[in-house]
Amino acid sequence: MTAPRSASSGTGTAHPGDGAGGRVPDLAAVPVQVPSMARLREALRGPETPLPPPRGVREAAVRVRDLVHAERFAEALYVAERFRSVPAPPSERLELLRAQLTAALAAHDERGAHGERGAHDGRGAHEGRAGQGDLAAHDDRAGQGPTSPQDLVALQELVRDMVRTIEDAGAPEQASATLEVLGAHLRRLAAAPSDSSASATAASAAAPAGASAHGRHRRRRDGDAIPPGLLAVVGCLELPRPGAVDVEQRALREALVALPELQVALVDDPGPLLAVRYAQDLEAIGWLPEATRLALDVLDEASRLEAREGGFADAARVVVSAHAVLARTLLEENPLAAVGHALAALEGLREVEDPPLRVGLITELLRALVRCDLQDQATFTAGRLASLTRTLPHDEQRIEPLLAVGAQRVAARRYDGAMVALGEVQSLSAQLRDRRSRLEATRLLARLHHEQGQGLEALDQLRLAAADARWVADDLFTPLAERPRFIRAELDAEALVLRHALDLGRPAEAAAASREVVRRVRSERGTGSLPDALLWDHEADARIGAMIAEGLRAAAELRAVGAADAGDAAGAGNAADAAGAADAGDAGSPGGTGGTSGTRVAGGSGGAGRIGRGHQTDGARGAGAKARTPYEKARREAMATLERVPEGHETRASYWGAYLEDRHAAMLAARGERSRALKAARRAERAWRQLGREDEAVRIAEEIAHWSSGGAPRHAGPSLPTDPH
Repeated sequence: MTAPRSASSGTGTAHPGDGAGGRVPDLAAVPVQVPSMARLREALRGPETPLPPPRGVREAAVRVRDLVHAERFAEALYVAERFRSVPAPPSERLELLRAQLTAALAAHDERGAHGERGAHDGRGAHEGRAGQGDLAAHDDRAGQGPTSPQDLVALQELVRDMVRTIEDAGAPEQASATLEVLGAHLRRLAAAPSDSSASATAASAAAPAGASAHGRHRRRRDGDAIPPGLLAVVGCLELPRPGAVDVEQRALREALVALPELQVALVDDPGPLLAVRYAQDLEAIGWLPEATRLALDVLDEASRLEAREGGFADAARVVVSAHAVLARTLLEENPLAAVGHALAALEGLREVEDPPLRVGLITELLRALVRCDLQDQATFTAGRLASLTRTLPHDEQRIEPLLAVGAQRVAARRYDGAMVALGEVQSLSAQLRDRRSRLEATRLLARLHHEQGQGLEALDQLRLAAADARWVADDLFTPLAERPRFIRAELDAEALVLRHALDLGRPAEAAAASREVVRRVRSERGTGSLPDALLWDHEADARIGAMIAEGLRAAAELRAVGAADAGDAAGAGNAADAAGAADAGDAGSPGGTGGTSGTRVAGGSGGAGRIGRGHQTDGARGAGAKARTPYEKARREAMATLERVPEGHETRASYWGAYLEDRHAAMLAARGERSRALKAARRAERAWRQLGREDEAVRIAEEIAHWSSGGAPRHAGPSLPTDPH
């Protein structure tokens, strides 16, 4: 039991969400050593099975919580019932009764759901807090099904035992608040059945607990009413955790703010447990610095409480959960520290048989090892994780660890192993209609195929990734806070589709990707989902890509016309062939070697690709004009986009302007319009020099000299930037 809490005691002093008193996380104090292979092997070793029986009430309480987290509710209730009558200090007995209540509510919910494990809305269990490697996590799904009178009677007996135990521990105010909170919860459960006779029976079964609660509350009102802050603290401690993060976040914030002001005795100190849960919620909404700061404070507070006389009953659970939070929140900022925290959490599970919990922690460990580029450790961990996924009870729990294994094997260039893991993810995500996971798998597969030189396969995966990202971004069930991430993923995937399609000479697919980018940019402009400058950059990229695609299409059509004319000329005899050659020379630039079609762009040579522009048939001339019109339209649209440059991005616009002139010059030269090509090339040269891009300026200057001397274009200008955003 703790003494009455003051405003200066414990974790509750941190104002949740405000940076825990304004302190910055001391990242220098977290583990930063490269783990040895010996430590890694020891941490990844599972517990001895079967586990030894609990040796006392406290160990039984821990075992029951672990079994609940592993969704083994019947075993949890059996262990709790065996130790329920064993004599023990009130604080230890209270922990067992709390764990038994959690198991009973979870078992009731499982029966009410008829075996359904709860909706995962396309995300998989790996995105819920209960699958994040946190012993402090359990979701509230109680009340989804009818509650039988027998269940209510059993729950009522548990509540009475808890209240008596808290009173025996010398915390009568906490006992009154517990009875009030849990009595109201039992009344809600009693109201769940739709059948009127069942409702009446269940209500009568719950009446004693409710009556006791009201009677106790009336007796408290004769003196002092139960403080609202105490009700908030007890509600967070005793009730199942809400499924909605925002609901729990509000409740935890109220409890943590009230906790330092409570002037009543409490059984043990709930501050660290409530704080680590709040850190989990901060992480879930993306407030990673705040979650990191709070988790570090929790570790400090738990260490202080454990060192006091009598210890700290929640120490193991709180410490493992805090390390698990830090293993995730530090992944980007300090991956080596994340490795240390993941190992510390795993080392706290030596006597815990909970595959989802262990696999979740190993998944975070593997991601951190990959970020640290510790290839030997990551390879060993990935092999262990791949084998452990087979121990998970549900298919949706396997997706996240398999994604981590696939990412590690792609990074290590172990492509065959990566294909196995990522292929399994695609199959599972298709069965579960989990487009988010399939998006991650397809992006990794696209990278895998690209690194192996399999351009068409990479293009197919990128198109699938763009479609999945678009679907998730437009899904009405996607939270507004998450939409920008998927919109960005869609735009990035379409930009890569555009590049791959251009590299593979597939202008139709490149143009389609460009249209998708422009459509998304138009729909998101001004909504605040993404910065306008980023949207403009994507649009400029797409417009110029469309211009290049139309140029490639025009060149292909001109090549086809040129080949047809060459065949006709060969069949007409030498005289007609000579006349055609003379006309071609007159139509070209000085020297008589201009007028080349796009054949030479594609690497062709000789006169077979030349078209006599002054002597074309009406059909050929019409085809050429038709081919050029979409290109000119695409170029005008690109130029108009560049004129709408956002403030502060003039340098970026200048780059795109130079790039556009460079590509335009190459297109004109390929069509034989040498005079216009030289003018565009000189504009591009000046623009490159103004940007300080001497390599590009020298390249285009050499091309100008080559064209001026009558040479044919040698290449089609610079490629699109690999990563323009």
